[in-house]
Amino acid sequence: MIICVLWSTGIVMVMLFVLGEPKPVGLLFWVIASLGGAIVDVLGNIPFMRMDESRERSEMTMIFSTWREGSQLLTPLLVSLIRSGDW
Repeated sequence: MIICVLWSTGIVMVMLFVLGEPKPVGLLFWVIASLGGAIVDVLGNIPFMRMDESRERSEMTMIFSTWREGSQLLTPLLVSLIRSGDW
């Protein structure tokens, strides 16, 4: 399921690239790609949480939360560095 969603999101983004100029159908491609990304975000957490045993779940939840919060901070940092041109 996760692989199918990743493929479909990638295909929609390629279609958006091929479209080129902004057109109304491009908005539909953006919406489909963002929904695919949200689905991957939700489904990607399930295998991680199911890998651990029930006695390890609280420790693994803390590790997962730290990783998730770090990734939420990394994206704005990379965008600001790219936009400023200081890299």
